[in-house]
Amino acid sequence: MKHLLRHLVCTACLCAGVSALPEAAAKDGAWTPIASTPRKKVLLQYGSIRPHGPFVEAWSRYDYAELQNDVGKVPFRSSKYLADYDCKGGREKTRRVVSFNGPLEVHDLDIDPHTKWSPVGKPDTVSGIVHEAVCKQAR
Repeated sequence: MKHLLRHLVCTACLCAGVSALPEAAAKDGAWTPIASTPRKKVLLQYGSIRPHGPFVEAWSRYDYAELQNDVGKVPFRSSKYLADYDCKGGREKTRRVVSFNGPLEVHDLDIDPHTKWSPVGKPDTVSGIVHEAVCKQAR
């Protein structure tokens, strides 16, 4: 679990070379690209954005350019993250991670009890771009 949390923190904090992509109209279950780095493409499922208690929840997906070989896990190329977003407080908390290698599910982890709220990154980071897109849609 420690390695998964480290991976999540590192993934969310990656900011070198991040570019926001133009917004596009998305169908309810469609994945819309919102940002990219040299190592990954970040997509948001706009249809998943909804209130979750006093916060907003949404699914994001990271498609990696290279196979991810996290210690203790089956290698994967894509991960979906269900997270809560505190739009007023500028925080986020990941609740679930589902990773894939091609069409096969590699692992599905409910990490809610093991994660804490963390501040959202600057507006030009992956974290900041996802947070802004979710909160803008939730308004």
